[in-house]
Amino acid sequence: SLVMSTIKGFVQNERIEIRENNGRSVCNFDICVSEGAQYKDTEGNYKPRTGWRALFVKVEMWGQKDKVQPMVEKLKKGSLVAVTGDLGMKSHEYNGQTYTNVSMMAYKVEPLVKG
Repeated sequence: SLVMSTIKGFVQNERIEIRENNGRSVCNFDICVSEGAQYKDTEGNYKPRTGWRALFVKVEMWGQKDKVQPMVEKLKKGSLVAVTGDLGMKSHEYNGQTYTNVSMMAYKVEPLVKG
């Protein structure tokens, strides 16, 4: 099932390519969500949470090129983004094995300033 969400993470791809598919544009990229892996202690210092690991999310975005291109054209590896869309699980087969990933069908991608 899908859950509408906004998540923040860092782009993992060197380049994001926009492809045409049946008159619509599609792009795929991965983000690493690690912001929730810290907490602020009583003295105001950020500390890592024990046992928390980074979460990688596969992002897919469809739409008209004039909608998709401005949202992703300036993104590069390490860019901090907020992605809004339907969050869910997606499975695929590779070399006879089934892999399941956290995936997001994005409606909006916004670059954020680090800091």
